[in-house]
Amino acid sequence: MRHHLRPLQLHSANGSQSSEVLTITAGAGGGCQWRATRSRPPMRIEHGISRSSATVGGVVHFLSPATTSAPRQRGVECDTIAAFDLATEQWRPALMDGPIPADQRHRGQRPNLSLAALDGRLVAVHHDYYPARTINLWSLTPNTTTWTKLHSLPIKNVLRGWDEEATSHLAAAAKRGGRSKKRRKKEEEEAARRWLCREKVAQPLAMVGEGRMAVWARGCEGAVRLHDPRTGACEEVAQVEKGGCVLGFYTGALSPSRAAEMEE
Repeated sequence: MRHHLRPLQLHSANGSQSSEVLTITAGAGGGCQWRATRSRPPMRIEHGISRSSATVGGVVHFLSPATTSAPRQRGVECDTIAAFDLATEQWRPALMDGPIPADQRHRGQRPNLSLAALDGRLVAVHHDYYPARTINLWSLTPNTTTWTKLHSLPIKNVLRGWDEEATSHLAAAAKRGGRSKKRRKKEEEEAARRWLCREKVAQPLAMVGEGRMAVWARGCEGAVRLHDPRTGACEEVAQVEKGGCVLGFYTGALSPSRAAEMEE
């Protein structure tokens, strides 16, 4: 049985978009050619941000680019989703509504949204910074347009730097007695810096067993953490340097040789 790989690429020029696919067959050699898809994208696709797309069951899902600065498209909200079927090489003509409640569905919310693939399902992620201070995860029921809320995680359980507001840090620094004006000024600046450098995004990567979720936390620097939504426990397993990027996450068994290396 031959295995096929089918990548999708998008082109933007002169205010319009087109898409192409390429079929790579194992053992078939070179000579593969990009070809135009059978239909065009049903909305403008934002393909430059990794958090804006996720692939589940051979279908690539793209989140709307409807930010406050993007051109308006009729019927496109901040959480609207377009889908491309890699098997049929066609864009699905109908756009899909996301799970955001109607009273929160304004264009300023778009930077707070992302898509992920968890346990073979499409998941929408919404960082509700104010006033709820939660990270809400919805799962799309397969072959439907129905969203079910999975979790509503307190931001401070997942991201560092959200325990207190910047004003609280500044007030605490100002109240400390016995310090020179210069020293207090330095403490206030340090408190403001910590607030500005707090982690701002938690992107789910994979489910890793026992209900735990691997999350890439991003701020001035970053980290990979294992979060247990049932208990709120969050274990940091790796740091990501400034400018670093988590491209993938493997959840299978290690090869015998690699397992031996890890034990040394």
